[in-house]
Amino acid sequence: MHTTKPDKSVIQPSKAFKQQISRSVNAVILFVIVYLLLLLGAIGCAIIFGALGVGIIALKAHWVTIVFGLGLIFSGLMLVFFVVKFIFKRNRDHYGERFEIFEADQPELFSFIRQLTAETGTDFPKHVYLTPEVNAYVSYDSTFWSMFLPVKKNLTIGLGLVNSLNRSEFKSVLAHEFGHFSQRSMKFGSYVYNMNKVIHNMLYDNDSYQSIIDKWASFHSFLRGTAWINVQIIKGIQFILRKVYVFLNKNQMSLSRQMEFHADAISAYVAGSNNAITASRRLDIGGMCYNTILNYWNAEIKDKKRADNFYPQHSEIVRQFSTLNQLAIDANGLPVVHHRIAALDNEQIVIEDQWASHPSSKDREAALEALNIPQPIEDQSAWSLFNDADQLQRKFTDDMYSSVNEINTFEKLDLEAFKAKYYKDVNENNYHPEYRGYYNGRHLNNFDIDEAIRQSENDKGKIRFTELFTDEKSNLPKRISYLADDIAKLDAIIENRIESGVKSFDFKGTKYPNSEAASVKELLNQELSEAESQVKELDKDLFIATYKNAETDEQQKLRDGYILLFKDQKQDNGDYEIYNNVWAAFSPLFNTMPYAEIERAVAQLYKVEKRLKTRLQEIANDDAYKAVMVIEQAEAIKKYLSHNWTYFAYPDYDNEAIATLEIALSSFIAVINERTFKLKKQLLEIQLSLLQQY
Repeated sequence: MHTTKPDKSVIQPSKAFKQQISRSVNAVILFVIVYLLLLLGAIGCAIIFGALGVGIIALKAHWVTIVFGLGLIFSGLMLVFFVVKFIFKRNRDHYGERFEIFEADQPELFSFIRQLTAETGTDFPKHVYLTPEVNAYVSYDSTFWSMFLPVKKNLTIGLGLVNSLNRSEFKSVLAHEFGHFSQRSMKFGSYVYNMNKVIHNMLYDNDSYQSIIDKWASFHSFLRGTAWINVQIIKGIQFILRKVYVFLNKNQMSLSRQMEFHADAISAYVAGSNNAITASRRLDIGGMCYNTILNYWNAEIKDKKRADNFYPQHSEIVRQFSTLNQLAIDANGLPVVHHRIAALDNEQIVIEDQWASHPSSKDREAALEALNIPQPIEDQSAWSLFNDADQLQRKFTDDMYSSVNEINTFEKLDLEAFKAKYYKDVNENNYHPEYRGYYNGRHLNNFDIDEAIRQSENDKGKIRFTELFTDEKSNLPKRISYLADDIAKLDAIIENRIESGVKSFDFKGTKYPNSEAASVKELLNQELSEAESQVKELDKDLFIATYKNAETDEQQKLRDGYILLFKDQKQDNGDYEIYNNVWAAFSPLFNTMPYAEIERAVAQLYKVEKRLKTRLQEIANDDAYKAVMVIEQAEAIKKYLSHNWTYFAYPDYDNEAIATLEIALSSFIAVINERTFKLKKQLLEIQLSLLQQY
């Protein structure tokens, strides 16, 4: 790739960046002014209370006047202490589990970082840390003095990020972070950070302060009066601080978003906008897959199984995700991301989050594309910069299990054992990949099977599965879900359930005032209705196509399978109603209530659980349901049915009874879902085999 040196003007702060800095400066100044006024007000109150207290005592030396006068003096002094007590608060910042690395151990990585700091014109980081996540960030030890003195910054690199990128993309991410090193506006982050600690201290860290006030007030009723005055003044101070907090942090978050755009420009200048864009896409995918593998192994802890090395297994999940989303794989097993895939961007309604510290990935990519600074691609894995990568990966894998009890007794699964187990679990608990998630998380739409059969007999010729089941059609259920989410956002706007400061929203890239929310909602409702109709039609068409492809005996088997599934789904609807009714009556028992309310709640629970007991007795005697039960579920249901449980006998709950119902209820919903899943999976396997014959 032929490249020329980009114009250095691209890394100059934008007009919007400079404007936001001015606003942030104003917000910081406002806080300082408000705080000084509150401090002066507290001192003024202390002086007035002190003068009143001394005057009352001097007026007449009596124990009543002495008590009341001392109470006023103490109340005034405590007001001053309330405003300055943050000075005596010790704070510790927590960045999670970090492991510092040194140049002696990682010479190539440190050489890479040193070269990059030279290219970005920044200082070498004070410390370099590693963490397990898909992440990289700049941090510094923010103290009161860091607002006034220069502070060396630290760099933290997540190994999940390394696992998701090639060298060029890794360079672009680090260049972005070093772009933050060069931003003097980061100083405002230190100001806001420390000011937030002050506000938080006065709003929430008041247990010891309240304890002092309560003890003082407990000595005499006159002192309770002075304590009440103190509390009312503090409530006023806190009301003002809440308003300042919103103003201060909204401006800081806006500045933070502009800082991200500026750091992206530096990244593009040094490493290429093309590499920054693909890094963004790969990190989004890497992050999703990291959560998938993390959740998988968390679920395996109960069976005493663990990963021997988390990162090759993470890469395997990335490969699987790429295959499912029809992305090519490069030599490093990374997805080829020439465009943003639907799985990453599905929303049409975008409400700007004024509390977000980062712009959306789409907005950042649009800004990078506008810069258009291509740079060569080094397609080696970012791991090539690390010494003993396998050892590092295993160390962090071990650290992730450090809090698990008896971890030494766990079975370690290497990559091949993981793949065998993972894909076995996936195949058992998911529909065939050819369906691309079309049938996930929903019931098949019911239709008249005999009418569909007559339609198949009238239509001539067989239908190819690939012609019927296109990418667009297979994505319809997901589209319905995304449309429902967008409509919910519009409902929040229409009903004023969102931040009052949000005055507009984006729809398909165009900005609309909030007054247009109802009109846009009507359009989306039409799209939703059309998509739901298309899914209903496609469910029926898939049956018809399968029936046309099948032989006579297979046709009967298919027909019977659909009839049984539709019957089972109808039964599920009734079971869901039972579950929801029992849970609605059961859940209040987990809250603190007066005894009279507890007795009413328990009476309602006894009433609605009658249907649950009847249905669970039917399930316990039904071979079709028993076939999908695990031992623990069968025992939980049996225990629940074996006794008429009393959940509350004044004055105490029966915790065993409550736990028994809770486990039985979760077993009930799990069994009926598993029964329907198995039935549906079996039917869909038959359907796919017949569809693919032609």
